[in-house]
Amino acid sequence: MGSFHFIVAVAFLLVVLAGEGFALECVECNSFVKPECDSNPAAFSVRCNDSATSCRKMEQEIYYDDDYQVRTIRQCAYESGPLECIERTGTYRFKVFYCHCDKDDCNGAGSLSISLTLAALSSVVALLFKV
Repeated sequence: MGSFHFIVAVAFLLVVLAGEGFALECVECNSFVKPECDSNPAAFSVRCNDSATSCRKMEQEIYYDDDYQVRTIRQCAYESGPLECIERTGTYRFKVFYCHCDKDDCNGAGSLSISLTLAALSSVVALLFKV
């Protein structure tokens, strides 16, 4: 019976580790509440629920109290758009730039900055070849 218990324990451990391994890790913070969300996003890494499909980073420009304020929100996303960056303008001086990605902690500062750089470079190349 000893080997049976060992096999059951190993099987249970593998199931638990496999389940943990599939959960996406994202940075979750809001620079309005925690200003260090912009300077040290890695400190806010969390394991998302299994239903998370991607990580999201939003930069909001809001006109509030006669001043423009920029806020960064990073979170696990449960319904996401395409895995790219999109800019939207809302009503009364509200603008949001948001990105979705599907790798662990990809909504931290470094990964999305590289994506933005590549997008800008692609735009320049497209303009050069269009002329």
